[in-house]
Amino acid sequence: MTPGANGAPGGPWTAGLEAVAIADVPIALANRWRAIMRDYPGAGSRSSSLNLITFADELAAAPVVSAIIGELAATHPVRAITVVDDDSMEREEVESYILAGCALSSHGAPTCSEEVFLRTNPRTPERAASAVYGLLAADMPVYLWWRGPSPFGNALFKLVVPFADKIIVDSQRFGDTSASLDTVRRLAARREGHVAVADLNWKRILPWRQAVA
Repeated sequence: MTPGANGAPGGPWTAGLEAVAIADVPIALANRWRAIMRDYPGAGSRSSSLNLITFADELAAAPVVSAIIGELAATHPVRAITVVDDDSMEREEVESYILAGCALSSHGAPTCSEEVFLRTNPRTPERAASAVYGLLAADMPVYLWWRGPSPFGNALFKLVVPFADKIIVDSQRFGDTSASLDTVRRLAARREGHVAVADLNWKRILPWRQAVA
């Protein structure tokens, strides 16, 4: 792909995304929404039910995350901000890409959401956190989906988690059984009950838990 509007070289993971400078993201999203209103007259006003911050530790995860967010958007319009750490980045600037679109619900009505992808240098977490804060939709709950290894020791996690109302993890990514359980326990204790913690792996083994019960 050709270099994006923010000077960032594209790649297969950016297919379908529009590269914009981080400062121009709000304007670019507004322009996308005007186009959506023309294509989907029944889409209604621009709105979101929550902010979803997703952390991914590899570029290959971006299309997977986008597909899951697309399924979620069929019932819940969201402002989705996906942070992708890329060890190969040499620049300190945050690269930003947007995707605004609609999906038809089961009732045939369009449900629209906004996705912002941030490609970041893991050595400059402060820049990534600043970009995330500036993109959050005001007065909406914030969910943090940590799609990576244990967040403890990760500087970006420390900067973002104070604003999260709910943390979503997959303990399967945290190592062996004892390590993963200890990480989940520490997450649950971190905010002393002020934030909910959901474990996708715990939901994954629901049939086994029901069988044992």
